[in-house]
Amino acid sequence: MQGIIKFFHSSRGWGFVKADDGTEYFVHHSQIQMKGFRTLHADDIVSFEVSDPDENNRVHATNVQPILTLTMVIRELKKDKLHVMRNKDNKNAHGWYVVDKSDRPVVEKAMDLIQLAEYAGFTVIQQSA
Repeated sequence: MQGIIKFFHSSRGWGFVKADDGTEYFVHHSQIQMKGFRTLHADDIVSFEVSDPDENNRVHATNVQPILTLTMVIRELKKDKLHVMRNKDNKNAHGWYVVDKSDRPVVEKAMDLIQLAEYAGFTVIQQSA
């Protein structure tokens, strides 16, 4: 199954992933398959499995595999001495700006994760709905 991270609390080690069908699943850092500090960011794209229901009849995301993450994009941009800055306007529209070492925008518009990834040189294949 594939989904997008709705939010993730790095300090608490948990968050929620929204599957392609709209169902939301709890995700714990222990289920993230990566080296080092296991964390995710909102809008990261992951694949995962769903657990059997627990004693409270809740199912969780397990075996969470990052597919495209903000961290991956940041690492790639860093090679060109670029980084990202979060944009949040007064209408709660979110996005990212690519900026240089002086925090000057390299691109004049805010981008979502997919646009950032494409700018950084990733080949992104979007699934049709």
